[in-house]
Amino acid sequence: MPPGRHLLSGVLVVDKPRGPTSFDVVRRVRQALRIKRIGHTGTLDPLATGVLALCLNRATKMVPFLQAGRKIYTGDMILGMSTETDDITGRVTAKRADFDLSPREIIDAAREFVGAIEQVPPAYSAVKLGGVPAYRRARAGEKIALKSRIVQVDEFEITGIDMPRVSFHLRVSSGTYVRSIVADLGRRLKTGACLETLRRLSSSPFSLKDAVTLDEALDLARAERIEERIIPLEQALAFMPAVQVQDRLVRSVENGQVLPLSCLEDYHPQPGPVRVLTRETGLLAIYQYTPSEGPREQDQLTPLRILGRNA
Repeated sequence: MPPGRHLLSGVLVVDKPRGPTSFDVVRRVRQALRIKRIGHTGTLDPLATGVLALCLNRATKMVPFLQAGRKIYTGDMILGMSTETDDITGRVTAKRADFDLSPREIIDAAREFVGAIEQVPPAYSAVKLGGVPAYRRARAGEKIALKSRIVQVDEFEITGIDMPRVSFHLRVSSGTYVRSIVADLGRRLKTGACLETLRRLSSSPFSLKDAVTLDEALDLARAERIEERIIPLEQALAFMPAVQVQDRLVRSVENGQVLPLSCLEDYHPQPGPVRVLTRETGLLAIYQYTPSEGPREQDQLTPLRILGRNA
């Protein structure tokens, strides 16, 4: 007998199809599973496909940690065309056909975007202004002025050129807008550019090998077999170091109390989040190492997110 839907917990990775929004995918899975608490770890635009990780019930508390990893994409851009949305779905704002670029010029220009770069999100994006998504204000005719942000581009490789179409492979930090990179490259080349296709191959720690199609997910939900494809939180967060606490400390963890390192066995301090586990009930919380200003013996783990045994 499958578990009650309200008890389903973990990550369901969907290979999002082109067309629906990320919210559309969440809504359809939520309805099929008849549960209320579902979040995702990074929006994909309607034209984009690929990895969309859905966090179910208890796992929604882990979204900030699961969405922080690197994203890998492949896609195509069109040189000589600019649109109001920076992708092929938007109204064309400029076109140019009288340019002559060598492959080397395009490749070299793309390499200039590797590293920590300053990026302004698209006006048609989910970034909120005064609590309202920017795309809603843009659609209402408002002029949008979003603040720039620093993002990290690890790889930006040009993989094919068939003018005016240019194919690419991209590895970036969370929060990076691929449409903005494409539009900025178009400005750098003085041709303009817009995104034509985009596929997310991975959203660390998840990849397409973990994914089911949306139709498969809905079929499994209707057959009450969705748990076959749900990744448990302990597995989804396996990239984090872990510390196992004794039973006498469980209540302290559930109450969000600090954990002195002196009471933890076999834990070697390191920066970043750490999973707090118990042998009986598994994952209890996410803590982080906090050095003290005094002796090393006063160092401790402090809480970031509490799950508890029955969250």
